[in-house]
Amino acid sequence: MMRIGSFPFNEAIGTDNHYRHLYYNRPDLYWKEILKTKIREEGLLTENFMVLLEGMLKCDPQERYTIDDIKQSEWYQGVRADERSSLFS
Repeated sequence: MMRIGSFPFNEAIGTDNHYRHLYYNRPDLYWKEILKTKIREEGLLTENFMVLLEGMLKCDPQERYTIDDIKQSEWYQGVRADERSSLFS
């Protein structure tokens, strides 16, 4: 919601295209749909962010990212906005 201004899917049901792609482990189709319907801003949907979101939204709770997994993700470990501004000063 905070990244693209909408929820990742409307309902966790098989008729929701976005949910269905995630449920059947087809994140490539999920992102294809998202990218053609949402405003793309440079750097908003990076590969590292997409990997993180896919891990957080896994349908199988045993495969879903834990807090530790999230903290270890490349996106979480990346450059923060306040650090980015100091890189250019």
